[in-house]
Amino acid sequence: MAAILQEAKNYVKDLLTSQLNGTYWYHNWEHTEYVFEEAMALGESAGLSESEKEILGLSALFHDTGFVKAYQDHVSNSKVIAKEYLLSRGYGQEQTAGVLENIEATRMPHTGTGKLGALLQDADLALLASEDAIQKSENLRRELAVFENKHFSDAEWVKHNLDFYKAVVYQTAEGKRKYEAGKEKIRDILKEKNKKSKKDESSLINSNRTAEMLFKTALRNHINLTQIADNKSNIMLSINALIVTFALPLMYEQMQSQQWYFLIPVFILGGTCLISIIYAALATRPGTVKGKFNLADIQAGKGSLFFFGNFFKTPLKDYIPAMKQALAKAENLDDSAIIDLYFLGKSVGLKFELLRKCYSFFLVGITLSSVLFGIVFIIQAIGNQG
Repeated sequence: MAAILQEAKNYVKDLLTSQLNGTYWYHNWEHTEYVFEEAMALGESAGLSESEKEILGLSALFHDTGFVKAYQDHVSNSKVIAKEYLLSRGYGQEQTAGVLENIEATRMPHTGTGKLGALLQDADLALLASEDAIQKSENLRRELAVFENKHFSDAEWVKHNLDFYKAVVYQTAEGKRKYEAGKEKIRDILKEKNKKSKKDESSLINSNRTAEMLFKTALRNHINLTQIADNKSNIMLSINALIVTFALPLMYEQMQSQQWYFLIPVFILGGTCLISIIYAALATRPGTVKGKFNLADIQAGKGSLFFFGNFFKTPLKDYIPAMKQALAKAENLDDSAIIDLYFLGKSVGLKFELLRKCYSFFLVGITLSSVLFGIVFIIQAIGNQG
């Protein structure tokens, strides 16, 4: 190994081990050393000259050193560190520029570059083909959670890795020969994991008998409570309507011959009945519905295609494809069931809130008017005796 390579290796090892804390589970000296070894092996396989292998090796050693300065845009920082180190050792300007160009080639997503840059790109992604690729990827997952606040569930991480594997293309013939088969093997494992995740995340309600029973019971109870609330509203409407239609006119007629204060309880009773009727009518009044849906809102979980209020004004030709799309994923069905239960619960809650005010006001009003009737009759009796 060339002297400059050995010196640089010792420098980078000391730099990364001393300045990267324990939360760099992936981008650390172990990863850099692995990429360096893979890059040198690819360079040997590609028949590079000693000077070319030297530049490639230096590029591999310095490609992640920028993490000691910042997690974001580490490539730019890596180039700064490499340049300062190499020029301080009297390394050639042209060779240093080649190292910096190769480091830039590791910036994701990878773009076209020279032969050495392409070899470094492949070496940087060599881990994807290793037997412990999935285990090592967990280190990257932990690292992303700390430094970029990106948190993935197990299923999301499998999908994220699978998408990445699909996008990865090794740039050199040497990389393809060495890594392609291993990469495809890991990709097949990820595919199976992704299928299992989708199966596990299929309808959470349908896959759990207890959850399914609770949902059915809750929906049935809410519907029953809606009927109870409407019956109570009808009772209040009937009682108050009878009082306003028959009792109040008779009372008013009888009280006209009495003192003026006899009319106070009559008006209080009338006001009580009026307000009670308003609350009871509001409790039974149907809510406002658009009758049309926005597919984006449905997909965002802001509505359900199973509720008539979201589609009764929508043409059948628009409703059918939207419903098919909703039925395509079990997750959408879960969301629809949850949304229906939520809004049904809100409707029942509003009904009972209005009914409580209705009954409370009716009880207070009927009690107050009855007490006042008793008081005015007592006053009249005392006056007659006097």
